[in-house]
Amino acid sequence: MNRNTPSNGELLRTYKVGLRCSEGLLNGFRDLMRSQQLLRFLQRLHSDEFTSKQLKTFEELAHKYKDPRILAFEQFKRYNSLQQANELVISRYETLFDDYFSFSDLQLLEELERINTLIAEHKTQDGELNSSTFSKSAVPTFEDPANPQSIEISLHDYQLLANKSLKLICAHINTFAVKNIDKLPETRAELLQVALNTTKISKSQLKTHPYKAASAYLRSGRNIDQLAMEQMTGMMEIYRNTRNKVNYVKNLLYPEQDDTTDFSAALPVLMTYYSLPKYFLYYVSKAWNVDLGWVRNTLVGWRRKIDPHLPVKLQVEPLTALMNDLANHCKAQVTSEDELRVICLLQKRYVLHLIHKPSVNLAPLLPKQLWATYQALKMRIKGWTPVLQQEIAKQCTNISREIFVQAGEQLYQSVEDTMNSLDAGSIGYKNSRTFLKKLRLILDNADHFRAVFQHYLPGNKFTSAVAKLFTHLKAVKNHRITRLFTALRGIVALTFARIYDTSGATGQFKSVFTPDNCVVRPYASQKRTKSHLPLNLLFNKYVIERQAYPGKTNITKKGKEVKAYLTNKEATELLKKGEPIWLGLPIYSPDQLQEGVLRGRKKATFWFRLCASPKIRDCLNRGAQVKSIRLNVPKGPTNKIVADIILTASDPSAFAHWGKFITAWDRQFGAPAFPSGDYIGADFNRIGKYLIAVATAEQELDLARPPNMMKKFQKAYDQLEKIRKIEIPNIMRKLASGKGSPQQWGRWKTQVTLLHQRRDRIMTEKKRQALMVYLYMIYRTGASYAAWDGIQGITTRGKTGALATSVDYMVKEKVLYDTFLEWVSDLKEQGLLPKYKGSRIVTPYTSHICSECYTQGRGLRKTRAKNIAYDEFKCTDPVCGYVGNRHANSARMGALLLKLQIETVPFPLSTG
Repeated sequence: MNRNTPSNGELLRTYKVGLRCSEGLLNGFRDLMRSQQLLRFLQRLHSDEFTSKQLKTFEELAHKYKDPRILAFEQFKRYNSLQQANELVISRYETLFDDYFSFSDLQLLEELERINTLIAEHKTQDGELNSSTFSKSAVPTFEDPANPQSIEISLHDYQLLANKSLKLICAHINTFAVKNIDKLPETRAELLQVALNTTKISKSQLKTHPYKAASAYLRSGRNIDQLAMEQMTGMMEIYRNTRNKVNYVKNLLYPEQDDTTDFSAALPVLMTYYSLPKYFLYYVSKAWNVDLGWVRNTLVGWRRKIDPHLPVKLQVEPLTALMNDLANHCKAQVTSEDELRVICLLQKRYVLHLIHKPSVNLAPLLPKQLWATYQALKMRIKGWTPVLQQEIAKQCTNISREIFVQAGEQLYQSVEDTMNSLDAGSIGYKNSRTFLKKLRLILDNADHFRAVFQHYLPGNKFTSAVAKLFTHLKAVKNHRITRLFTALRGIVALTFARIYDTSGATGQFKSVFTPDNCVVRPYASQKRTKSHLPLNLLFNKYVIERQAYPGKTNITKKGKEVKAYLTNKEATELLKKGEPIWLGLPIYSPDQLQEGVLRGRKKATFWFRLCASPKIRDCLNRGAQVKSIRLNVPKGPTNKIVADIILTASDPSAFAHWGKFITAWDRQFGAPAFPSGDYIGADFNRIGKYLIAVATAEQELDLARPPNMMKKFQKAYDQLEKIRKIEIPNIMRKLASGKGSPQQWGRWKTQVTLLHQRRDRIMTEKKRQALMVYLYMIYRTGASYAAWDGIQGITTRGKTGALATSVDYMVKEKVLYDTFLEWVSDLKEQGLLPKYKGSRIVTPYTSHICSECYTQGRGLRKTRAKNIAYDEFKCTDPVCGYVGNRHANSARMGALLLKLQIETVPFPLSTG
């Protein structure tokens, strides 16, 4: 389920549902697959081909079930993970099992061969239908279009034809959009004016359905083309809105004389870096009512696009190629793996051009075990070739100490003036004072890096590296300062502005910071690789027919029989009752797609059912309505067609989350008792037994104790690691060997794709369940306030190996906190969380702070002992001596910080 941004009081939710073909094709195939499963299991049971772990499980079952038939069937259910299947499915398996249980080995083999032959017939590919061209007469006609039988067409061919045909439609829509998007006018008003002059459709209808105006403007009335126009007009609205946003930001950076919103101080940072100060991002985020990260990514994207139009010394994009060239030069002199690591790490930090400078020590940027290797490599690399020297000189800026200090003093004075205007006890005042301290440390110790400032590069990476070098100076260490990047970035940005303002760089930046340079017209990007667009179903354009049942008709007032197509309201009523919507997919021959355009009429129509899940039906019964349906572009190794059902509602209660899992878990885990507490905290980690740790302000809560709520998460971790380390590598080795037939290669590639999809599904589900565990613990402890671990800022960027994998397994999605707020609000309305009052995000960096020391009044001190296991905590304070779990300790610190905030800051709480 995806969440859409509410607009005009309208809430939207998108749910994915797979289309189903007729039961006449599915049921027989399913029975054959069940028979194949049973026969293969019985063969293995007779030959005793099971792992030791499986045999141990079967031995446990043997003590419980004495009847051989019942025991064997229970073993089969455990072997195929059918314990949670519904009763109807179990009964079908059991009926077949009774038939096969008494078979001998020879009978099992013969029956399996027969079943395999029948399965192959269901998968038979009709040569004519799977060719590049086929006629209308080649497509079979079905006695009942809603329920074709396997004797009329194979399941494989039915699904494959629909899959390929839908791709042809998606390709046509893409081609039409790409060819005609430039023909649409820049403004919506102009589009409406032309459409009003060329069509009889009312102005209100044209405003409600802009694709109709586009149809009149482009003089194209084909239904299939209007599917493209619907997306084109939507993209043009976004395009126009984004252009307005560019002008808005430009006006903030270059204000008029009488403008009260002056953010010109942020301009040097954007001009020199792919970033902006946070105060500017917060302001824009609030003005646009969007997420802070979205604003940051948008502005970085604009800065990247105007990068080629700036002076060479301010361009960041060419630095990647420069560092690659320097690395290739150095790698020719490398003699060991450690030396190669040194080169790669310095290349990654964009400081490789300084490796041969005797007065520059880059060792602090490397792990300690590589320091000796770095010194030896530094002595070997004497310099660069003339070509490389020229490239370095072209990109580097020589920053003199005088200009650097002047810029620093200017920034210092500006921050000091701001600080003096704030209350002495405010957070802003304290932050400003800390920032001034950092500025002074940089200015006082700048002489240590004269060689570095002579070869300065724009962009975040180089400045980040220099800031880290500053923190390793003894004078800085004595002040316990660990982060200087923001302060150094501010000084350097002003320094660059002073150096290049004489050459008109600021004015040049203003001239190139335009909507035309920042925003690319829809579908016109040179980097675009898509060749298909999804299919948004318009309910009055019947490219995809929607009916209550295939062939259903109505009689008009004039007595004419017409097809009865479904409206949104009618579709909603059907889905409410649990009845399907039937979608008729047109079947086109591949040769009908010429140069991306579909020509000619369809060959036939294949019908599929769209069934609402219990969650969708629940939303509809609580007031939601079907707004639209979108068919996604078929992809991957399967023939499954996935539809997005977009629901709309004005009342959030229509999309309220269920609280059924709480009562279900009470039954499953025996309603475990946990100590109550008003404040509760959580610590999210990688998937596994420590995926979530929970604690109240008074004590830690052990989720791994019986009935062990974390067992399923550890099992999921084992599955993920098996897929990542064993199953995918095994298949990749087969592909890399070059052995095997083309059919085997295709099968192996399909298996890899399906394994990656399975990993994604497991990770998504377990991260969602971690959220449910936290909600359950709020319920069990009766907490009034809940802390949220602000781990969403952690990314895999810049991380490799085991660390990157660990971060990938973490519950770091920022949207999960929004989901948490929705869940907790819905559960409170259902009466399940009567004491709950609010929540707040707390810092995720609490794993090194001892909760026991804090409660004893020793403050927030990082006292976790080094060189201990990652998941353990040992306090270095001899008076305290606390030993425990690192994650549970962090969760308790979250609860304690939350308690501190609530007792010192008036409610309501900030959730940001």
